[in-house]
Parts: sequence; C-alpha cells; structure tokens
Amino acid sequence: MPYNHLTLIERTAIFYRGMRGDSIRSIAQYLNRSHSTVCREIKRNQNYLGDYINEFAQLKANGRKQLPRHKRKWHNEKLRAYVIARLSIKFTPEIISNRIKIDYPRNKQMRLSTECIYQWIYQDAINGGKLYKSLPRCHKKRRRQLRYGSLRGILPNRRSIHDRAKAIENRTRYGHWEGDTIFGTRSSGYIATFVERKSRYLISAKLSDKTAQELANKAINLFSSIPSKLTKTLTLDNGKEFAQFKRIEKSTGLITYFADPYSSWQRGTNEQVNGLIRRYFPKKMSFENITDKMIKEVAKEINNRPRKCLNYRTPAEVLGGAL
Repeated sequence: MPYNHLTLIERTAIFYRGMRGDSIRSIAQYLNRSHSTVCREIKRNQNYLGDYINEFAQLKANGRKQLPRHKRKWHNEKLRAYVIARLSIKFTPEIISNRIKIDYPRNKQMRLSTECIYQWIYQDAINGGKLYKSLPRCHKKRRRQLRYGSLRGILPNRRSIHDRAKAIENRTRYGHWEGDTIFGTRSSGYIATFVERKSRYLISAKLSDKTAQELANKAINLFSSIPSKLTKTLTLDNGKEFAQFKRIEKSTGLITYFADPYSSWQRGTNEQVNGLIRRYFPKKMSFENITDKMIKEVAKEINNRPRKCLNYRTPAEVLGGAL
C-alpha cells in the first residue's frame, strides 16, 4: 500500500488535538494513521522552541521535499563515515550500496543507492574534494592488437585449456586456479598472481626476475600454504616464465592447463583481479621499491573486498567456508 504524506489539514488536526491534550494514539486513530507516523511528525517538525505548530511543520516538510534525497542522506554522519571509509579502500559505489545491507541488516537508516553515492562524489568534486580519486578508471583506451595467432612461443608438453574438464567452467567446486604475471614499467619488477576461480581468492608474491625458475619457486611456496583439497588445477597463459610448469605440478599436485595465445578472456577471473591490483600498482609505476609486505597487504585488502558475483561477500569469507 503506497504511503501518502501528511497534509496541512492533518497537521492542523495534530496541532489542535495536541493543544487540548489528546494522546498521540487517539490523534492517530482520528486521522487513521499509525501512531508512529504521528509521533515522528511531531518530533521532526517542531520549531526551535520545541513546539509543534501546524503551519511551521508544513513549511519544514515542504523544504525537506525540495532537498534531493542524496543531500538528505549526507547528513547521516554514520552513513557518510561508512561510505568514505569504504571508498578509501577502493570499494566501488555498487559494492558499498549492497555490502552495507549485509553489515547492517536491521538498520534501515544505513541504506543508500549506488546513484546516491555517485552524487555524493560528484558534489564533493564540485566543492574541491578528492573522493572522485577513489573511483576506478573506466573506458580505458585499448591499444590495437596488430598481430594474432600463434606468434608467441608454445611451451612443449603443455595441456590445452580445451582438454580441461567442462565442469571447471561452472565454478561449482573449489580448487581451480588461474595464474599470471604483472610487470612494472621498463621491466622494473614482476608480481606473480594466482586466483581461485570459485571464491576469487588471491595469492601473490614479488618475483626477483622473470625466469621460469624464480616463478616456479614462488608458486610452490605460495601453494604450500593452501590445503591440498583446494589445489586441483591451474590455468596459465603462454608466458615463458611458466616453462617449469611440470615442476610446479610435481611439488603442488596441481594439474596445469594453458589458455590459447592472445585469449586473455579464457582466464577472465585472473585478468579481473589483476585489474584490481593495478589500482594499487598502476601500469606506469616502477616496481623497484615494492616489497613482499606491500604485495601481501594489497592481496589481503582485495580478499576482503566484497564482490557482486559473490552476492557481496568477500573472497576470504567464501574460501573460508570451504575449509
């Protein structure tokens, strides 16, 4: 049933019946309204002396109607602090809007739409604020791919992604990973990244160089902390740094598969998480001063970031449920 706002006639009845000493419940019964509606009306629309006057209440209510909803919500200090804190750790407005329902399931005052958050950010930018810097970059220009096909070297004895079980595509089971490397500007450093497909959980480490031996060492070390029931397959790209994949298989129990050349969408989970990492370590950034500690802190932050595809739970929460 749609809610109708109180009219001036109803506010006049509240004023005069209140003056003669009627209770809030009796006034509500007379108006055929909920007593909580009348109680809230009196509290919200009092004058500065604490008195309820019908004409003043009507003016106050009209003024609130003219104020956009996103500006009204801005005055909720707890809500505003929640949003700003999440933006600072690179949550998107959509994630914030939906995650807050999980964090505050019974508090209806802690609710706002994705559009409302964007309006806050835009208004903040107009006022000289910096909240807009927390937004991810969208509509990036992509370099045109000039060459296709099998121009990149194919590792010998590799298993093609087309030989991988079809059930892995459905993400119904844990333990299937995707792997890749991220480079700093001018080969200033490298980061190995591995993402579990079902939970989107990330493990990563800095590489001292791009050799196959260094990557294999770091991969074996990273997966040694993962329970064996969660290490079933690993899908990689065709970089030469993965040439020692057989050694990784022997040490971890993972069965490795390789995507087709120039087919990054076949490892979409890994590519999407790499995009999140790039928000911390942009493409034109030198990796020389990046430490393992910094990389672990970024991985921890990403693993505790709610995801829309996980119904706004975090990768850490989802993978934790599988242990």
